[in-house]
Amino acid sequence: MRPFLLTVVSVFWLASSFVLGADAQAQYKVKIKDGVERVRDKSKPVRAALEAQYARIANAYRHDSPAVVLELRTPDFSVQMPNGERWDAVQSAAYVKAGFEQVKQTLDLSFTIGDIDVHGDTAAAMIHQRWSRIQMKKGQLRRVDTSACQRETWIDTPVRATTRMPPRTRRTSRRRRRARTDRLAA
Repeated sequence: MRPFLLTVVSVFWLASSFVLGADAQAQYKVKIKDGVERVRDKSKPVRAALEAQYARIANAYRHDSPAVVLELRTPDFSVQMPNGERWDAVQSAAYVKAGFEQVKQTLDLSFTIGDIDVHGDTAAAMIHQRWSRIQMKKGQLRRVDTSACQRETWIDTPVRATTRMPPRTRRTSRRRRRARTDRLAA
């Protein structure tokens, strides 16, 4: 009985190590080209971090919390507008606050992350944003649907020692926008 039990345990151990090894191997991709071995992390930690940040932003818009959106920005935050003008953090913050004041209800908001280009602590991502909302326009409530495709650059920055917040990021944005406004029946 004892050799049978030892065999069963050995087979189970061998099978589990094979399965666990396959999981660990799936996390990394190894390429050998011209005698140089390159190992890539396939777990996509940058994409996961960006998805978490955009989920926070979407949640802030749904719950009317401009402070959450603004706390993700560093003092050197900037936005390059479609007309070539560059807005600094102060101009962008004023725009965000004015937007929150005008929007009465977010109907739908989505951020879809496209290609991500990572170099060191910097990640540049193509972001496709769609936002449907009820907003004050020219003194009347209107449904406004916008979509934007923008290249956003995020830079990983250290966590401030005095808070327990996730790392802040410096983000720049290049925007192309398309908007549709429908007048709501009064």
